[in-house]
This record gives sequence, C-alpha cells and structure tokens, in this order.
Amino acid sequence: MLRYFKGGPSEYIIQHARGRVIREGKGLGFFYMPTTASIVSIPLSSLDTDFSFDEATSDFQKITIDGQASYRVVEPGKLAAALDFTIDPVSSKYRTDDPAKLASRIGRVIQEALHIEVQRLPLESVLRRRAQLAKSALARVRQYQDPGLLGVEVQNVFLTGIAPTPEVAKALEADRKEIILAKADKASFQRKMVAIEHQKKMLGSEDGPVSTIECNESCPFSRLCEDYQKHVTEGKAWCPLFREFSR
Repeated sequence: MLRYFKGGPSEYIIQHARGRVIREGKGLGFFYMPTTASIVSIPLSSLDTDFSFDEATSDFQKITIDGQASYRVVEPGKLAAALDFTIDPVSSKYRTDDPAKLASRIGRVIQEALHIEVQRLPLESVLRRRAQLAKSALARVRQYQDPGLLGVEVQNVFLTGIAPTPEVAKALEADRKEIILAKADKASFQRKMVAIEHQKKMLGSEDGPVSTIECNESCPFSRLCEDYQKHVTEGKAWCPLFREFSR
C-alpha cells in the first residue's frame, strides 16, 4: 500500500529503492512503497554538541575543559555516504545510532585541536586565554580533513570553562590572595611614608623619638621589608623599617 512522506523544511531527504536513489532534495514530499523504500533524513540547520575532556598543560598540570561547538551539514550527500541517517518514515526516528556518532567525531576533532594548543602553554596562560584558545581550536578544526570528508562545517567553538584540579585551584587562590594583600600593604606603606614626610616638614626636623620592634614573623611589615630574611639570618634584633614608621 502506498504511503505519503513529507520532509521538514530544514531536512535533506534522500529516497532509496532497490539500492538506487529515486529522489533527493530539501523538504521533499512523495508517495512511497514501505516494502521497498528507505528514506534518509539529514538535518540542515545548525546543531550544537557539548564536550568535556581532560588535558595537561606544558607544566604538567591537569585541567578539565568544558565547551560547546556548533556545526552544520553543507554536503548531505557526503554525510549520507559515510553515516547511516535512515529513518522510520512513520515515527521519523533514526534506525541506527550513527547520527549520534557525528557529534562524537566532531568532539574528538575539537579535542585534538585543543590538545595541540594547550600542551604548548603553562597553566596560568591557559586559564587566562580561554577565548584565544577557542579561536585557535576553531582555526585548526577547519583545517582537519575529517569534518570536510563528512560534509560538515564547524561554525564555532566556545569554551565554557577551564578548571584545574581542586588542590591546584586552592593554591592559585592563596597566591592571588597573597598578591592582593601585598598590594594593600604597599599602598599602606606609601601612605604612611607620605604622612612621615609631612610630619617631618611640620616639625622642621628629621630627628624625633624612635621606637623599635623585634624582627620576627610577627612584624606587620615583613612582606614589605626587603631585608627581612637578612635580618633574621644575621640575628639583628630590631627592624630599621619600623623605626621610620615611628618617627
């Protein structure tokens, strides 16, 4: 019994019967014999695929890269020859899992492109260059033969996250905190030095009462004092930097 099939406006339809292509085109509608016909439906709209994988930077730090790629089929005939996109005409569901393999193959190509980029950079550079890595990966993907042989064009690559291991992330956070504290101490030091100079001018003398503090880990200026370790090593008892703050 004849049945009628109508493809969607964004589907490329290929009808086969007895091993021959009967008709093909975008959004086709036609009658067919269920016993002899097979129908292939290839989406022509842009598709998205998510990816997530582990990589190692040039300084041997493990990272996890998460992202998304958008792609579209530009040559459906090539894709139909490489993967099986045959559907059940009644339910419009694919008869095999080949369509899912396409997204996996795109993801593997992107992983290989990112691997080349990431292994050349240390961890901190990778964390700072997320957008640049995505652009470089896209450029490399477009040079690969695999998507081209499948008739697929990768349109864009987005990196939604690059994360080091929890231990490394904690260490980086501590380093950033230390840098922020050091900058704050430096700003405080500069303000106090300005105040000292102002006080000297007001008093009209560079001499005044001097206070001292023992040179050890409790010194609030240990991060600013360039000679701190030297003082401790040589056994000096008093911090000359603190003397300036006490004038």
